[in-house]
Amino acid sequence: MTVENLVPVLDPPTERIEVAPKSVIKAVSDAFKISVEDLKSNSRRREISLARQVGMYLMRQHTDLSLPKVGEKFGGKDHTTVMYSCDKITQLIKRDLNLAQKIREVSDRITITSNQ
Repeated sequence: MTVENLVPVLDPPTERIEVAPKSVIKAVSDAFKISVEDLKSNSRRREISLARQVGMYLMRQHTDLSLPKVGEKFGGKDHTTVMYSCDKITQLIKRDLNLAQKIREVSDRITITSNQ
């Protein structure tokens, strides 16, 4: 990491940075050590579904995509699935400090890679 890489995190820009959905999916995939294919799959394995829910939450945070569009990016999930995921992660962040920290780290990574 260089100082230039950390500037967006330490001194975030006031205008919203356009983030590609692929960047969010890749960052979540790397952070949770799960393949992109698994994130987009219909798997109900706990570690995959949690990573997918985090991905949907972060995509809503970092992009202007609608609920149906976010669901589309995750393998054709319904907009209600995206809503449920965002609500669930919002609640989990309040209770699980480790998960909250991990999500912050992934969010920072998304911001840094989008600035380059």
